[in-house]
Amino acid sequence: LQIFLSGCVICCMALLTIQRTSALHNSFGIICAFQMASDLGLLVVTTVFSFLPARLTPIDDAPISKFVGLFAEALYFFSGGLHVLFAIHRFIYIVFPTKKFAWGRMTGKVIAFVIFLSLARSFLMPILDTRLFLKYDRYTMCWVIVATPWTYFYVVYFEIAWSLTEFVMILSLDCISLFRLHFHKSRVSAKNSKVSLSVEKLLVKQSFAQCVPTGTVVLFYFFIFPNLTDQFEMFIASSFTWNAGNVLDGLVIIVFHGHNLFYPKSLTQVV
Repeated sequence: LQIFLSGCVICCMALLTIQRTSALHNSFGIICAFQMASDLGLLVVTTVFSFLPARLTPIDDAPISKFVGLFAEALYFFSGGLHVLFAIHRFIYIVFPTKKFAWGRMTGKVIAFVIFLSLARSFLMPILDTRLFLKYDRYTMCWVIVATPWTYFYVVYFEIAWSLTEFVMILSLDCISLFRLHFHKSRVSAKNSKVSLSVEKLLVKQSFAQCVPTGTVVLFYFFIFPNLTDQFEMFIASSFTWNAGNVLDGLVIIVFHGHNLFYPKSLTQVV
């Protein structure tokens, strides 16, 4: 409950920060806003469902239970896709700056495509097998996928492999962007070099910070959680880590732009 309340507060503060930060009044800020809305939605859905009293709790294979699992899974996929869009935005802005206006016009359509892709990945479960869905185990307090003949295929290719691919894409695009910044810094004047260096430092910190939530969830939920037997450790590696990742997303925005909550007119370099 504490992480839910703190997560809601942090996500709302992050949304307010986005609104008050002039440097985020662009396509990057739009992605940030959708990210916070997705994280907030996932926190609310998973927490409210897990805290339902026993007399109101539907059975695991009830339509409403399956829908909640599918919706939560789609929100998680959507959040991962938005992390990739962060890296793509930085890549286009730094490596192909002449394309940033075209990217700005396409941002809404790209986000819509990520929504469609997330829903398709989630609703693929009942298409493969009507018994395949994400459920909340109230004994272990963990969100788990029901074991069926299709579970291994879905988890390996549409969760683990997909998430690792997204993580590698983020790191690769960020590395290219950083290399481009370093190369550009050596070719500009001393005054502009200081600005470029400042942007580079902020970008390095932000890039690694935004990789932390994704990497943490992938590591704990997909690689550590399946090998655990202790109930408390299972809870920490699954439900707790899942929600903590959402909180970290909001903290990243607050850490890098939170001063605009108090000084909304201050300008920061667009990254």
